[in-house]
Formats: sequence, C-alpha cells, structure tokens
Amino acid sequence: MFDEPKNADSSQTGLETVCQLSADLNALPQITEKLLRVMAELASNGEQGLPLHLESGELLCQVKKKKKRGEFGSYCKNVLDRSPSFCSSRMRLYKSKEDLEPAREWAKGKRHRYKDCQSPERLLILLADWRRDMKGGEGAHLTQDKPKANRIGDLKKQLEENEREFVALRDLLDAEDIAEAKRLAPLDDETSKAALGALARQRHWRVRDLIASALQVSDPVTAAEMGDA
Repeated sequence: MFDEPKNADSSQTGLETVCQLSADLNALPQITEKLLRVMAELASNGEQGLPLHLESGELLCQVKKKKKRGEFGSYCKNVLDRSPSFCSSRMRLYKSKEDLEPAREWAKGKRHRYKDCQSPERLLILLADWRRDMKGGEGAHLTQDKPKANRIGDLKKQLEENEREFVALRDLLDAEDIAEAKRLAPLDDETSKAALGALARQRHWRVRDLIASALQVSDPVTAAEMGDA
C-alpha cells in the first residue's frame, strides 16, 4: 500500500505550532524566569561560575532588546533586584566572551592579580589590561625614549580610555532619577547638596555629570560649577 499524501493544511498548522513555541520560549516572561533561575544559582554558589555569568549576560542582552529606551534600568532594579551597573557588567562580559580565553591565558603568564578571578567586574579589568598590552605592551605609553609631546598624547589617550570605561560602568538613569536630580540641582542648601551627592554615588555618577545629564546642560563649565557649588 502507498502512503497517503500529507495534508498541506496539517503541515502548515504544524509549522505554525513550532513557530509559536519558539516565540513563547523567547518571550520576556520566559527569559526573565530563566534569568532569575540563573541568578539564584549564582547566589547559592557565592557568585562563582563563569558559564553562569556568561549565560546571565546573554539573557540580559535579550531582555534589553525587548525593552524600550529607558526601561531597562527599571527592569534591573524592580524585577531582578539588581543595579543596572551589575547587569551592565554581565552584558559587557558576554559581549567579550571571544576574548576571555586568550586574555586569561595572558593573565596567567603575567601573573595578573585577577588571573584566577571569576567576578565579571574583575574580569572586565583583566580584559582591559590585556587589550592595552596587545596594543603595545605594558607601560609602552610611558617609555622615556619617546618625545615629550608623544608621551603627553599617549597619556591623554589612556585617560580617554579610562573615561570610557568609567562611563560604561555607570548605572542607567531612569525617569525618577532624572526628575530628582533636576529638582535638586538648582538648590543651594546643604541638605539638597547632600541628597544630590548621595544620588550620584548610588548610581555611580560624578555629580557634575549627573547634573549635566539631568538638565541637558551643553556647557560643561556650567555643569562643573553647579556640581562644585
């Protein structure tokens, strides 16, 4: 006997079911559930376990893609009970996963202070040191045989790289943070200044940068004067 031809409608229905199941697995609630499970496992292991850190970074990247601009920081704080900087470090580590193995091998050879660490924050420092070394060797920017103008240029470049790393580790500001900073910035009493400073420290921002971001001040001198007031 010959096999009966498959029903085209049945095949289409099956394909739609598979697509729907795939979409469900990639829906935000399912990603969040898995993310919370991974974070709970990390917490029970004393935040040790590089594969779990990388998995959490991958899941966080998926979440961020599904969030509108400005929503991710609130998601980190309200859903995950983690700071945006905590989540950002995991995402940055995941995005650098291809460099991790050569960087860690380099660290062993150099006896780097973080060669055996699994902390995302310390691994990011290790990666930054490895990348600097790959660009020209440790301390190459300070060699005395370079002309003074070149040394100054190299130091400025290093400062710019450090500034970019500092900015990347800042927490994302949500609407409440911006509103509070905007309210406190013009006030000149000590209580308001202390509250603004506390907010800046809590979010890992410099006061002048927080003011500039909240007020959208284009003149950095004005922002600095307000921050130092």
